Amino acid sequence: MHVVVCLKQVPSVAALKFDPESKTLQREGVPLEINSFDLRALVWAAQLKQSHPETQITAVTLGPPQAREALIDALALGADRGVLLSDPNFRGSDTLATARALTAFLRSNPADLILCGRYSVDAETSQVGPEVAELLAVPHVSLVQRITLAQATPSVLLEVERETDSGWERLQVVAPALLTVTESLAPERFPSKSERERAATQSILQLSAADLGLRPEDIGFAGSPTWVRELVEVPSSRRQLVLTEENLRLRVAKLASILVEEYGAFRVWRVPAPRAFAPAPPLRIQVEPKDVLVLGEVRNGSVHPVTWELVGKATELSSSMGGKVHVALLTEERKHFEGALREAGIDRVIIVSGAACSSYLPWEHAARLVEIIRRVRPRFVLGPSTAYGRDVLPRVAARLGLGLTADCIDLGVGADGSLIQYKPAFGGSIVAAISSRTLPEMATIRPGVFPTPDASGTRPARAQVEHVDAGAPENNFHVRRLDYGLIADLGADLERAEVVVGIGKGLGQEGIETARQFAQRLGAALCTTRDVADEGWLPRQLQVGLTGRSIAPKLYLALAIRGAFEHMVGVRRAGVIVAVNRNPRAPIFRQSDLGLVADVHEALPLLEEEILKRLDATEGK
Repeated sequence: MHVVVCLKQVPSVAALKFDPESKTLQREGVPLEINSFDLRALVWAAQLKQSHPETQITAVTLGPPQAREALIDALALGADRGVLLSDPNFRGSDTLATARALTAFLRSNPADLILCGRYSVDAETSQVGPEVAELLAVPHVSLVQRITLAQATPSVLLEVERETDSGWERLQVVAPALLTVTESLAPERFPSKSERERAATQSILQLSAADLGLRPEDIGFAGSPTWVRELVEVPSSRRQLVLTEENLRLRVAKLASILVEEYGAFRVWRVPAPRAFAPAPPLRIQVEPKDVLVLGEVRNGSVHPVTWELVGKATELSSSMGGKVHVALLTEERKHFEGALREAGIDRVIIVSGAACSSYLPWEHAARLVEIIRRVRPRFVLGPSTAYGRDVLPRVAARLGLGLTADCIDLGVGADGSLIQYKPAFGGSIVAAISSRTLPEMATIRPGVFPTPDASGTRPARAQVEHVDAGAPENNFHVRRLDYGLIADLGADLERAEVVVGIGKGLGQEGIETARQFAQRLGAALCTTRDVADEGWLPRQLQVGLTGRSIAPKLYLALAIRGAFEHMVGVRRAGVIVAVNRNPRAPIFRQSDLGLVADVHEALPLLEEEILKRLDATEGK
């Protein structure tokens, strides 16, 4: 059995350098390490080799010469072979150009199993794995948390368990296949000094673009359909008032007074609207094509709310071009969703249904969406940045050679009719404005980033509804669902909550129950950061941020949260942000309206007391 593990080196965020001319990360001289999710994939492969010694492990990475260090680590951890794809022509490769290079290597080095991390922690697109799978014409399974080798010969048979947005599912997969894995698959392990010293004596195969048979126009800057238009600095628009009274009770009392009396907290809210990155759309521009296609999501038999959010933004974008809005829904059973869709002011609804769109078959969904794109000829394609959207749209991008930007936090239309896609970059207070050189331009947007449109403000209901039979499966992939489970969506209230309490790692596991009770008594929902979810202290469904949910409460109370941009982008639409942190230099104070330098455990009971006291006083007036 041959296992290929695709590795990426990720830089230290603090050491990142950005070249304003080429608009790319400068990795030379920056300390690099193996992406955490990729490392776990490698550790699992090494564990498999221990129980199945015939397994051969190849670690492959694309990068500059210094990427050899990551491959030495991989050899030290159990890989049999290290392969470095390195060439000046690879510089500036986006996800599709990277996928092309990896695919070229894999075509000449066939694998039974290809493993990738769920995403790289510096880019977080989740696109390379599915794009490689599409280019190789093999199935992929994303968000895999367990892998069992059920049969090694004559064919490789795997049973995998994957996370879903609403629970989990267990699948049977016949190799060859590509899996993207989560942090639950295996623990992180780093090589010892002696292991590295032994590995450093092994040879590493280095291949150039020419060795792989790649043309310069297919890789690097030339082969990358996406490009960075500009960097937008994000100076904080928050009030940044940090209370400094010596006595903790006085500080808490002042905080409660501002919240209740100035911002109208818990009563008649008086909070500012969230900032938009995109400029106001042009009044009308003349371009062709000019329509917008939305990939809606059907989850558990219903149209997911993110579909309406995408429709609202699509309506805004298409209006500036005089275009129409089309919505595609791909589902197993033919259902009549058109009633609600007609009321949303959509021009055309295409409902594709049939067995080919059942359960976990993202390659079939992608094939049907490709057909729709070719027929509709939209200028823009918008989809949800959910597990579903991240499975389907990268395969579409790979098949059509299109640019795709993931996890956008805003969208706009340029004067030339291009889609300006705003994506957080480099783990700091910078947003990259990205566009594509190809049409249609494609982007995914995380649920909760855009408001649900008010039906009274949409265009007249006039949707044309078209039902399409999905037909027979296009691919003969052997992937079968064995079992699945739904779990209660503990984070569902976050999308509607007026008050949310955020729990950071600084609170400690022992303080979570106290914070939970505090939130419950204030009628607030609970959320957390990725660090806390990674520790398993709270369910991942409660994670807010770039790789979690986006929320827009009237009031966000951040308890012992450091303030990393990856988390704060998920609360950027909050009306008022209050930070409680004992570190006066914590970055969150620069991104908050009100700050309280205090130990959370000491401050919480006082804050609850002072808020309730002022609410009682206002009721008596």
